[in-house]
Amino acid sequence: WIKGESWESTEFKSSGDFPVFDYQGSLADQLARFKASDILVRGGGMANTSAHGFRFSWANKPLLKNIQFRSCRHCVDAEYTIDISMDYVFAEGQSTDQNHTGLFLGEIDEVTYGTVDNTQILSNISFRQMDYAGVRVEGSTGMKATNVACLNGDYGWYFGEPPLGANARLIRFLHLTNCFSDTNNLFGWRFAKGASAKIRDLKMNSCWAGS
Repeated sequence: WIKGESWESTEFKSSGDFPVFDYQGSLADQLARFKASDILVRGGGMANTSAHGFRFSWANKPLLKNIQFRSCRHCVDAEYTIDISMDYVFAEGQSTDQNHTGLFLGEIDEVTYGTVDNTQILSNISFRQMDYAGVRVEGSTGMKATNVACLNGDYGWYFGEPPLGANARLIRFLHLTNCFSDTNNLFGWRFAKGASAKIRDLKMNSCWAGS
């Protein structure tokens, strides 16, 4: 468990094109129940394509709570990660502090790995002043999101268009409550199945799309 005093006083940072926190596992070797809280995470600059805050590949129930992000490519990058929980997460910044994408969820290769999941529990999150997107989803098999705000950037929420097409598990089981987007350059909400068969099992309640 990585626990700071507060996000105002405890900072972790990288100085180059690599994640601040990185776990690259496998189907047989998964990170279990990692926790991080009460810290500020500063990446190596959003222009660096691997300068993420947290990158998880094959993790089980990681928890991120009371965390701020600056200067990250993806504040959180997750693939093949079961029930990642994010609560009271805040990301914003301008100039060198700006983030590219708040949460990025990678596609799921069902042909190679069989029936595997990438699921999320999100609450009380604000992604502001993103360069590209607040939440970018190429692969999710279950999302429960409550009180998540995505402001600025090209997209607020962007689901779909993974390049694997028929080889990918469908994006499905999305439950979004009191979530919103506002002041986006292109789309507040974009759903585009791309080469996949469909995006399905979506429920939105009291959600908002602004200008």
